[in-house]
Amino acid sequence: MIRLEGNPFVPRLPRSARDEVARDLSDLPAVCAAIRDDWKAGGTNRLTALHLSRTLRRRLARRAEGRLPANSVDFLVTGCEASLWVGEQFAADLQTCFPRLVVRAVSANKVLGLWGQDFSIPQTGHPVAEGAWDLRDTVALVVSHSGGTFGSLAVTSLLQGMTPNIFAVTSEWDSQVGKQLRGLDAAMFESRVFVTGAGLRPAEPCSLSVAATHVLLTQILEHVALVITRSREARQVTACTITDGALGELCRNAETTPEALRQICGVAKDGRPAATSVSRTLVLQGEAWADHVLEAPRAWLLSAFYIVGTVTAGWVPITSLAIAVGVDGPRLHVALFFDALIFVFLAEIMTALIRLCQGRTLMHRMGGRSIVIGDVPWVAQCAEAFLSKCFACSYAFASVAVYSANPGDHLVHRMTHRVVRGALLACGRPDGRIPSLTSAENAVCLSTNQASSIQSLGVTCESLTIGHNPHKLPLTKHHITLPTHRPKYLAEQFLDEHHEKHDTEMDSSSASSMLGEFMSMKRRSSLDLQGQQRDIDAINESLSARGLGSARSVLGLKTEADSGHPLVAPVDVRYVRPDIAIAVEACFKTGEKFEREQREKRLRGIFNAVDVDCNGSLSFDEFSKAYRAAEGDLSAPALRKLFDEADADGGGELDFDEFARFVDANPSDVLASLGTVTADVGASTVVEPSDEASLSLRGCAADRSPRRRGCDVDITWRRVVVTPRLRHGYSVESRGRRGCDVDVRTG
Repeated sequence: MIRLEGNPFVPRLPRSARDEVARDLSDLPAVCAAIRDDWKAGGTNRLTALHLSRTLRRRLARRAEGRLPANSVDFLVTGCEASLWVGEQFAADLQTCFPRLVVRAVSANKVLGLWGQDFSIPQTGHPVAEGAWDLRDTVALVVSHSGGTFGSLAVTSLLQGMTPNIFAVTSEWDSQVGKQLRGLDAAMFESRVFVTGAGLRPAEPCSLSVAATHVLLTQILEHVALVITRSREARQVTACTITDGALGELCRNAETTPEALRQICGVAKDGRPAATSVSRTLVLQGEAWADHVLEAPRAWLLSAFYIVGTVTAGWVPITSLAIAVGVDGPRLHVALFFDALIFVFLAEIMTALIRLCQGRTLMHRMGGRSIVIGDVPWVAQCAEAFLSKCFACSYAFASVAVYSANPGDHLVHRMTHRVVRGALLACGRPDGRIPSLTSAENAVCLSTNQASSIQSLGVTCESLTIGHNPHKLPLTKHHITLPTHRPKYLAEQFLDEHHEKHDTEMDSSSASSMLGEFMSMKRRSSLDLQGQQRDIDAINESLSARGLGSARSVLGLKTEADSGHPLVAPVDVRYVRPDIAIAVEACFKTGEKFEREQREKRLRGIFNAVDVDCNGSLSFDEFSKAYRAAEGDLSAPALRKLFDEADADGGGELDFDEFARFVDANPSDVLASLGTVTADVGASTVVEPSDEASLSLRGCAADRSPRRRGCDVDITWRRVVVTPRLRHGYSVESRGRRGCDVDVRTG
């Protein structure tokens, strides 16, 4: 028996609402925030994640030992419809982070067709066949929001005969798929169900369920990445490509998602409506496109009023006017003919009048409208399903045809012919100011511009782009800028300040154009500075000739010798304090020097962390413990040889310069290895979000060298681990003899 009242695992049925779709949208921020908060608080999802991580580690250990067949699948993601589409993106991200991890995403119906029938159903056109995949002992993740979809429920039962490592992502703990998994033989606290907490959602168009599933899968991705990056063996087996910095940025972006959703949905933290500029813009754009859809019924209503009025009154306009002016006989039939033409084309006439009154394009073909959604596959498919289901019960003349396509793939080839129907094109646009997304944005912009340039009767489709980049494409009719919470790049930050100071707008729409504008500003500043310096030199000569000293002494400024730094700044040095001038000059250093300083600062932090006795040098014991933790177990003679080669002066210890030369000369890139954490990941371990003020100020926004407090600890452990701390320098972690985790943080 399961207690229903007061049971935290059995949520109450949702309250009834007049508009279930609108309620789901308004609940979006709260549900997504609750997923993050529950994860931080160590809820059941964290317990399930711990079980998942242990299962995955065992799987990777077997792969490292060569005990798995070549076609064995490490991670299987399955589901149906929208749940599957979100799961496919999760599988793609997992594969990107770990290229050698064998990840597969497939429909639950395909799995049932191949392995759940006496005679398998050939999956024509899909690279999956009976015998192609070995699913024995694979880690399977079944994604099902309702937890009761037939395909997902049946495949959960089927997979139990192939692998015991089955997990599920569902809306609530007490779902049908959850009951199946809880019936499996498992040790205590081995949970198998991830829960979004969205509960029962009766609205057929899926919005909240998709977003909540995506947020939870992001949490799972963070945890899986954390598990693999903390194990040297797992990193090698999976060819791990994700770094601690990238993982921290992913965590920070995920944490800002609820706030961004509040601004987009126009909802306050307490759930009450709180319209924002973005939400109002989205609503207005929706109302404008609704005019296209409602055009036909409005024209039909106006035509009905005209016909009923004229026929009932026995007064048709042209014939009545002709009679009023005395026209009779055969000429009256001409007037009747034109009145008949009005009745024949009355719908088109009313449509044209509506378009003129609303200021819309006059020459679009009249009739049904097509809405084309262009974005990455899972977003486009989910948005298409949402919109088409919203019109499931509408009348034929007040409906739209909804399509989706990928702008980076086949949107132009599949959909540009629909421009003759007056298609409405909505494309999600990546933020090309981020270098990793520049090429993706270029592909989207190219597809959108091509679609917007194809004309029929002098008009083209009505295109809309949505994204974080505020710059509108020249050929699109509309652009909506979404709020962003990411830190700005250094060049972007200076350009914003420059344009704000001069009351201008930044024209940079991509990473390359932003960098070009920044370099142009820097060049102009340098030229201005040279001219200002020539003026000061001329003043110096004049003052010296009169015996009055230099221009700097007259203006009360320190000289270069006084400050110890060259006083160079892209502004008038006569009105800037020396400390500000030095700071501005530091911001315009060349990239090579900046990277060199970045590397030195990071290396200094690692050196201080390995130097556990805080004496400013590394002993052989300190060096060997850190090296073994990062590079593996080497023999003592091999470590001694490395240490002696690095100890250039033969003093028996490594100072910072010797350590730096050793890292630069070591082909195995010790710096990268020492900067990687090697530690067990427990139920309480979470990814720490990045806290950098600027994406290009990694470690240089302030002096982050560790302080010498709290270092009087007798280090007698058998494994020392160096952990980069984005805000407070570095820490040294060790695994004790009794299995206890010890963390000595410096700074």
